[in-house]
Amino acid sequence: VTHLNMKTPSMDKLASDDPNWLKPRGVQQRNAGLEFLLEHFEENTEGYIYFLDDDNTYDIRVFDEIRKIEEDQVGVWPVGIVGKLRYEGPVCSNGEVTSWFTAWKPDRPFPLDMAGFSFRLENLFDAPEARFMQRVPRGYQESHILTELGLDRTNAVGLANDCRDILVWHTRTEKPRMDAEEKLMKATGAASDLSIEV
Repeated sequence: VTHLNMKTPSMDKLASDDPNWLKPRGVQQRNAGLEFLLEHFEENTEGYIYFLDDDNTYDIRVFDEIRKIEEDQVGVWPVGIVGKLRYEGPVCSNGEVTSWFTAWKPDRPFPLDMAGFSFRLENLFDAPEARFMQRVPRGYQESHILTELGLDRTNAVGLANDCRDILVWHTRTEKPRMDAEEKLMKATGAASDLSIEV
């Protein structure tokens, strides 16, 4: 296991009152991961790239599905509780993506969630300049990176029981509201013990 970290520049961070969709999150961090792979795996490009997020829940079987992806394919599957739908993602027949079930911008090159695709490491080495970008239209990060890798919808292969199994859920993490701390302090003088790690 290698743990990388990359600070988001302050101009790219969401303000506390910004809607969560206003600015892309994780751009610098995902790019740091891509750069690490290019630097350290040139001798052995066997493997898969999958972008996990802290606001998702994963069924371990999704990793078995990822291992089925062949070179120059992007494996795709539906993601639960996303896009203001019960699920969103590809509609498949015999592993072929026939359409996309999404309520938002279905004309995107890849109308899917970040948790709904994976590709082989070889694809990154074939397009080593591919990176996420801070300045892409809302909802286009997935489409951007996949097209940068030279992939399009014809490369998509439906996984997860012909796109019928939900193996990933966008369960989200929310920024906690801490305004009761200040109210309690004003009312009673009591405050949280800052030496307790939360």
